Amino acid sequence: MELAIKEIAEIKEKNSKKYIFNREDDYLAVKAYFPKLKSKKYIKNLNSQMKEYSSGGKKNKLLSQKIKSYRIHLSKKLNAIHNVDYDIQYWGFLIDSFLIDFVGGIISQVDSLQSVKKNFKNTCVNYLNYNYCAQNSIEVHQALQGNIHVKQIFTAKISNLLDLKINGKKTKQKTSFQSKSTNIFRKIMIFLFPKFIEIFFRVFKPNFIVSDYFEIKKKDLFSINIFKNFYVPSYIFNIQKKFSFSSEMRSKLLIPERDIIDKSFNQLITNFFPSSFLENYLKNKMMINTFSNCSNSFICSTSYRVNDILKILAVELKLRKKKLIYISHAPFENLRAQSRSFNFCKKYHDIIYKTSETNYGRHVSYNLKKYSIKKNKVNIKIIIYDTVSRTFSLNKFLNSSLENHPTLNSNILFYQKLNKENKSNTMIKTFPSNDRIEKITKVIWMKFSTNEKNIISKRCKFDELYNYDILILNEFSTPLFEAFLTYRPFILIYGNIINNLNKKTRENFLKLKKLKLIFKNSNEAANFINKNKSRFYNNWQNVIKNKNYINLRKIIIN
Repeated sequence: MELAIKEIAEIKEKNSKKYIFNREDDYLAVKAYFPKLKSKKYIKNLNSQMKEYSSGGKKNKLLSQKIKSYRIHLSKKLNAIHNVDYDIQYWGFLIDSFLIDFVGGIISQVDSLQSVKKNFKNTCVNYLNYNYCAQNSIEVHQALQGNIHVKQIFTAKISNLLDLKINGKKTKQKTSFQSKSTNIFRKIMIFLFPKFIEIFFRVFKPNFIVSDYFEIKKKDLFSINIFKNFYVPSYIFNIQKKFSFSSEMRSKLLIPERDIIDKSFNQLITNFFPSSFLENYLKNKMMINTFSNCSNSFICSTSYRVNDILKILAVELKLRKKKLIYISHAPFENLRAQSRSFNFCKKYHDIIYKTSETNYGRHVSYNLKKYSIKKNKVNIKIIIYDTVSRTFSLNKFLNSSLENHPTLNSNILFYQKLNKENKSNTMIKTFPSNDRIEKITKVIWMKFSTNEKNIISKRCKFDELYNYDILILNEFSTPLFEAFLTYRPFILIYGNIINNLNKKTRENFLKLKKLKLIFKNSNEAANFINKNKSRFYNNWQNVIKNKNYINLRKIIIN
């Protein structure tokens, strides 16, 4: 028997009865994508995953405990390795995002592989055996979700500790680096541009603004403010640097072993700890030296938290008593009862803005056009805004809600309950995830929607879909924020995820039940639309004037 951590195309091609799935949600997704799947062997852990890995669950508490312990340990070790004396806040700022992904993956795989050992003792893990080494935090985050070979290495090392059979095939790691330019003009620009930037920062000492998701105001383009702020997208700092793997450095990261989680940590940390904070740490500090010495403050959005070079810049500025200002891209993260991302922001930043318009620029959502109701419209169309699927990630903490699953989310259940007429007037907008997940999601939707033209998988702006009149949502996320922002008709299926909102926000949302905007489950929502679609749409102007709608909109949008 073989653990089915493989590309879905290979699973489909070989279609072995001997495949074992260590996660129920993965099995259900593969089965929905490929109904002829012969294997029926999987660990039935979906219910425990929903319960234990969600906010407040047993595994979630364990993750918090381990991150705290490992942060303390690694801070001491990194100080010793780099011969510095920074406090735990400094190193926590840099490594917390990595630890959430890395330790979350360890806890998830230990849990499911222990069940594999109990139920399928003779399971083997096949993998490509090479000395993998992570460049940076974002690589670890992406690899644990989508890189099959890295996921196999990660799983094999834990399996070996649990006395499951592993079978490694030797190979070399393929790593891509930025090639040096041979173009003379480009070489001149590469030399001159940093000199210009250095002069600009030394003279004007601007705010360093990571401009992802928000943009400079047009009026500031023609004012003295243009010299006060330096806007740069985070991808400019997504640089792969060559480095020499240092076994000596990495061996110093090992921790005292108290349980199987600690043992797994030691097995994996020498491969997965980002070189950004080890072999390349001093290079990265030198790279941002001008910015750290001359920036007035650091202003950022969500994406910088997984960009190691920008985090080094931010924490260096914090050492110099400069302000760190965070402008949220995730509209509801400050309204949740518990949010690791928002806790990170509160812990390490001086000022936090909601998703809004600020003195430093406006969030891109504010460019959206206001939605206009068409009076007496007859052919009212529905669009289901599907949510991101995190199936096949090793980290169960990213997939502790059914709404993140391609076959189990309430959107599909809602569509199935629509009458024939409404189905023909309903479009499905899939989430712009990676190509592999997007393909799986589209194939699964096509089993319910017979017309492929009814599935929109291209990337497009929210207001490019205004031809569709009623928006169906199942998450408290950006599309819901944009629906409030643009006064667009929507119906929200809230299920259990409403429990993760703070008390004030949750209570205000529940007041929308009287307006028939939110429903506990898909059946209620579909039955209502089947009977009241035209009345719901034509009454929308009254809805947005209702005090409960207005009050909630003020909470969400300042």
